[in-house]
Amino acid sequence: MKERTKYKAVIMIFMTVLASVSMFFSVTAAWFVTVRNAEANASCFKIKDNVLIEDVKFYQYKSSNGPVVSFNNEESPYEVGDGRYKTDLGYYNLFENNYQTLMEITLTSDAVEGHVSIDFVALTFASKSHLTANMTGAPDYPLTNNPSVYNSLSSIVDFFIFYEEDISFESDGITLNRNSARNLVDEDTDKQVTNFTNSKGEIVSSRSVTLAHFNAADVATINPSSAKIYLMFDYNEENCAKMYGNNIGNEAIENGHFAQPGTGFAVLKFAADFEFDLVVR
Repeated sequence: MKERTKYKAVIMIFMTVLASVSMFFSVTAAWFVTVRNAEANASCFKIKDNVLIEDVKFYQYKSSNGPVVSFNNEESPYEVGDGRYKTDLGYYNLFENNYQTLMEITLTSDAVEGHVSIDFVALTFASKSHLTANMTGAPDYPLTNNPSVYNSLSSIVDFFIFYEEDISFESDGITLNRNSARNLVDEDTDKQVTNFTNSKGEIVSSRSVTLAHFNAADVATINPSSAKIYLMFDYNEENCAKMYGNNIGNEAIENGHFAQPGTGFAVLKFAADFEFDLVVR
């Protein structure tokens, strides 16, 4: 907690400097820009085609109060089997937190009836992290606004797994408590496995992490013939602070890839350089 406060203090100072010259910044995932601008040359969010999946839907952020997060009840379905699915994390900056997205995965009845044991695995294609720096404090992997290069979302994203019984369904939306996340606990750190970075801020050497183990029948607690797993995407605030702290003075932040419509704020693009898989144990 002290480390997180220290990083945030550094960034707050940096933000003050930027504000004094009428500058500000936010970041967005490349696939968010792709979805909004309908650019066909960049990939969207991915989950491997899998015989265990019956359906997938997305719910967008509505409000947040501490660990409690609410989502709108409007569904964004996709066509099963096309391999690329629409999602939206939204713009990130340190003064807002409206960037959670909830993914609902419905497993097939065969998976439930067969009591299939499953690993929920996240895999990154990134080999470098925006969180590390050399002895002089210069970033090993600086942020860029090169028009043909996106930054790595794997450095700053978190994933939280929930079962249907962990979530409250109301007429006006869905609510969950992030403290109820079912992610596996790392035996060495005694912390939940929620992202691709290790304690040094490096991308894990295996480039994959298992977020949760579960039996399809065991999570079918609301409807015995239907099992739903929920994955919440969120920006990791501490990792974002480390990333920007490493890049103080980097003109890419001031200029961005483009200006946010309606505000003119500089926006950096981040590629969703990861995917997910449900693996039978």
